[in-house]
Amino acid sequence: FNWLLPNPTSSTASYYVRVVCNQDASVFDATGSASTVIRLAATYYVNDASTNGDKYCTAPGTSGNPGNAPDKPLPSLDEVLKRYMLSPGDTVYVDTGLYQIYTNTVIEGSHRGSPDAPVRIVGTRGGSILVRQPSGTNRSCLEIHADHLRIEGLTCEGSDAGISVNASSARHVQLVANVCRNNTQSG
Repeated sequence: FNWLLPNPTSSTASYYVRVVCNQDASVFDATGSASTVIRLAATYYVNDASTNGDKYCTAPGTSGNPGNAPDKPLPSLDEVLKRYMLSPGDTVYVDTGLYQIYTNTVIEGSHRGSPDAPVRIVGTRGGSILVRQPSGTNRSCLEIHADHLRIEGLTCEGSDAGISVNASSARHVQLVANVCRNNTQSG
């Protein structure tokens, strides 16, 4: 009998196992102590409506996809953040493309990594372009409130501040090989 345990939402979870016979419920056994299950890191994929020049995805991104495979990407980082709770070791690949952003893409504190397993958001270094549209105030392509996060290879433009890191709530944020350009105030 194969049993697929659910992937824990935190780094580990403990389970007690009880097995009962289908023909005779009086025949059973149970573990005497909890078994620990370690959470597997998840990988998510984001792609625009095209596969031209793509590095990570094999299909266009659509809202009908789950975003957990290269051939089933979501159309925006924001959709990944709304559907899934990013946890230590998780990676989001943002493929080559132009992503129009109409409100700040906020990475809340609940999407945090750990010291040995940061959450990674990885673009294609010059090809994954986030363009913030001109409506609103305090506009950012990315607004970060999470700890232990690594953002790499994204281009952010058209905002007030391309990538905004909230120093009162976000610690250990790594910004690697990102380009922030054509913003009104700062990177």
